[in-house]
Amino acid sequence: MPKKQAVDYKDCIALIYDDEGNQLDSIKIASYDKDLQYIFFVRDLPEEIQPKNSFCNVLILTQPSPREYRGKSMRYGTGFCLALFEGKNVEKRTATRYKTDIKGSIRALVYDEKPYSLHTPVDIECMNISKGGLRFRAPYETLIKGHIVQLHLELKDIEGKISTVMINNILDRKNIDITEYGCNFVTGKV
Repeated sequence: MPKKQAVDYKDCIALIYDDEGNQLDSIKIASYDKDLQYIFFVRDLPEEIQPKNSFCNVLILTQPSPREYRGKSMRYGTGFCLALFEGKNVEKRTATRYKTDIKGSIRALVYDEKPYSLHTPVDIECMNISKGGLRFRAPYETLIKGHIVQLHLELKDIEGKISTVMINNILDRKNIDITEYGCNFVTGKV
């Protein structure tokens, strides 16, 4: 059986959460040590996870879908890094949902594995994210089950792009101009 090739997380976005699922930070990964499983960042980690031996949950936005880890804050030289561990306390669902307030936009629909840019991007607000998918709010009922879209996520001073397929939508009964969408990350080529 061929050895599984290690992923390089350099330049990926890491979403960092506490054990209650509250987002602590979103930060770009400056480098990744594949042997030690350490990730280093372009700036300092938030104070909540800087104390020695502080644990957190880490969702790394990779293509085609995010990777989920348990992280441990470690002092490394004059700064901090996160040591990554497989596994964590998961919900009864197949993937833990993390609350988020990430803003973004839909800039392209995908048909036959080709993205087609929208004339006017659709602004979205992410509500929660997991290693399998995300839920977001968008104006009106513009997408249907099975649509594949490219989402551009805006996290502080960084931007990430990820493709998703719509699996459901729920109209907001209090605000008919808003629809919630549930989607899975696309695992194939887009």
